[in-house]
Amino acid sequence: MTLPADYDHDSAESGVKMSDPLRVLVLADSDDDTQALLRELKRGGYSPFCQRVEKVAAMREALDKQTWDIVISDYRTLHLSAHQALVLLQETGIDIPFIIVSGAVGEEAAAAAIKAGANDYVMKDNLSRLISSVKRELRESGLRREHRLMEGKIRRAAEEWRTTIDTITDWVSIQDSNFRIVRLNKAYADIFKKHPRELVGKTCYELVHGTSEPVPHCPHRKTMQSKLPSIAEYFEPHLGVYLETATSPVINEHGEVVASVHITRDITERKRMEEQLLIADRLASLGELSAGIAHEVNNPLTSVLGFTQLLLEEDLPDSIRGNVEIVLREAERASGIVKNLLTFSQRHDQVKQTVNINNIIESVLELRAYQQRLNNIKVDLRLADLPDVVADYFQLQQVFLNIIINAEYFMAEANQGGTLSITTEKADDIVRVTFADDGPGIAKETLGRLFDPFFTTKGVGKGTGLGLSICHGIVIGHGGRIYAESIPGQGAVFTVDLPLHHTGEGTVLGGSSRV
Repeated sequence: MTLPADYDHDSAESGVKMSDPLRVLVLADSDDDTQALLRELKRGGYSPFCQRVEKVAAMREALDKQTWDIVISDYRTLHLSAHQALVLLQETGIDIPFIIVSGAVGEEAAAAAIKAGANDYVMKDNLSRLISSVKRELRESGLRREHRLMEGKIRRAAEEWRTTIDTITDWVSIQDSNFRIVRLNKAYADIFKKHPRELVGKTCYELVHGTSEPVPHCPHRKTMQSKLPSIAEYFEPHLGVYLETATSPVINEHGEVVASVHITRDITERKRMEEQLLIADRLASLGELSAGIAHEVNNPLTSVLGFTQLLLEEDLPDSIRGNVEIVLREAERASGIVKNLLTFSQRHDQVKQTVNINNIIESVLELRAYQQRLNNIKVDLRLADLPDVVADYFQLQQVFLNIIINAEYFMAEANQGGTLSITTEKADDIVRVTFADDGPGIAKETLGRLFDPFFTTKGVGKGTGLGLSICHGIVIGHGGRIYAESIPGQGAVFTVDLPLHHTGEGTVLGGSSRV
């Protein structure tokens, strides 16, 4: 039955819109009882829209077809008890206030009904209490509904935030004043092969730096202290990468910094390029200097060679002639070194042509002869008769020079000298060059990082970790492969395989850069 609305009730108090009637589902088997409930609701200022049901099927149908503001039920009808109705309502998951109105039922039954889920129990002989009960339950129902709406908004906002930051490939996180992670994106968690929720509460220095306290120059600490954005760049050995971290303050309504937003990105590739450019610039400067020195040395050498040859044309005693011939040979050798130095220091376009590997090795050894004598390094050279290969002469010169310098350094550091064995051979369709030293060798755990950019076992300022990385790139570009083998304490062997016919890209095997 429907009664017209002739008033506005307080929506904040009831949770029902002021312009709508109160939708009441009545569980009763008596029209008189229903009419009594409606009169009481109308007397309390409500304009009810009512439907009476007596059976489970009718109640289920009413719940499916209509949205109800409240359910008022007799304690027991002929076909449906309040307890059955409560069970049905709970099964649907619909949150509707449920008030039992009954006659001669004791307090124990009322308490059992409340325990089963009823919101209130009103006796028929005290029906005037119904209005206050309805108002209270509607108000609380409205508050619950608002709470659910707010929870939904918060949940959607959190989902939108998560979806947004998870599309960012940089590591994004929010960290509180105690350096603990409050939120983070998927990219951050993926670094550690964890789900984001597993890392919440962890400290950034524990995860990223592997330390028990914040690292020096921590941008988060600076932001917390200054209330200003901060940025830091550092190499992280714990992860083996270069990182750039930018932090921005999160400020509360009192002007206090309570957290900071972190954006961290892996800049290893950028740093590698910067280092390569720096090295290239230094090498260019060194080349220009070497070329200048070589030209300057070449001038007096030309005079020495000229006048020595003139002397030999004179009628000299045999004892003096022998000495002059020694001077001539040494001057010619010095002139050859100067020519090699000039050749090595000049800029060259990358040109692949037929070259002889043995000739490249011999030219590099001429450049290193003086340093090897100084460091007590002996060279055992075993060069096979090799076919020419198609390669860039100067790039292979750089590869061999780098490997030889590495071997010299570690033999001199460990033993104040040593023997470097260089062997060439033809094996099927490749030319193989082997450099074996009797230095300290390479640790097993280090072999796994061969040719990693920036990795070095040399002391600070003695290596960039780029030499063998560049060598690797050159050899791969020639369709070959470069690898190392070592037993700690028994030296190291570096092998370069180059194809006689370049058919594609090469491969790289394990080992470690010692540059």
